[in-house]
Amino acid sequence: MVEPRLQGKVVLITGGGGEFGRAIGWRCAFEGADIVLADLNHVSVEKVAAEITETGRRVLPLPVDVTNGEQVHAMVNQAVATFGHVDVLVNNAGIFEHTPFLEISEASWDQMFGVHVKGTFLCSQAVLRHMIAAQIHGCIISLGSVAGLVGFAASEHYCAAKAAIIHLSKAMALEFGPLGIRVNAISPGTFQTRMNSWILEDPMLRESSLKSIPIGYFGSPEDVAAAVAYLASDDGRYVTGVNLVVDGGQITHV
Repeated sequence: MVEPRLQGKVVLITGGGGEFGRAIGWRCAFEGADIVLADLNHVSVEKVAAEITETGRRVLPLPVDVTNGEQVHAMVNQAVATFGHVDVLVNNAGIFEHTPFLEISEASWDQMFGVHVKGTFLCSQAVLRHMIAAQIHGCIISLGSVAGLVGFAASEHYCAAKAAIIHLSKAMALEFGPLGIRVNAISPGTFQTRMNSWILEDPMLRESSLKSIPIGYFGSPEDVAAAVAYLASDDGRYVTGVNLVVDGGQITHV
């Protein structure tokens, strides 16, 4: 019998009330970790937390705005007070907006970068301070996107924010690798999620998108959760500074 790969670990997941957050939480709990779920939507995060407790692992749901430094600091403090330590941070909080470039407002641009880039910065900084003080050889995993690697029209602010996350992860990997802390990104392609409903519910867009995926089908949040479990575990102990693309080969020919 294969032992759970994250036994004794504590995994903090932002955007924990969403589809990716739920799948990541379930997988990490199945792998033996205790879970901290943070999300702006306290109703959804508490619902997901209640579901994951069925695994027998401890789950702490927290309402958190990742763009607010005080709330992020309080989140990490509460996680440590509850579980004693944080070993893995998954920066998963995110938003999406499909808007032509000339119609993107300054407020939308700021919000996109606030949630994705500032949120990743604040959460990573707070958790890194804890890991360094506690001498934890931890792991930070941030959700990028294939949109951060190739251009997509009418979502330029999203593309730019995801590209920033990927490169921020690489820079942090350089700085904190000598301390035994690994930093990686995961970039999903087109997945079966509510965020992609504008593609999935349009027959023409759905068909063209599906044709762009060599493996022949859309991914599911569980595919990203599996990648998180690998990078967070000792199986990925020699992997840092990497952007792991999980897209069924979608960008191989773009």
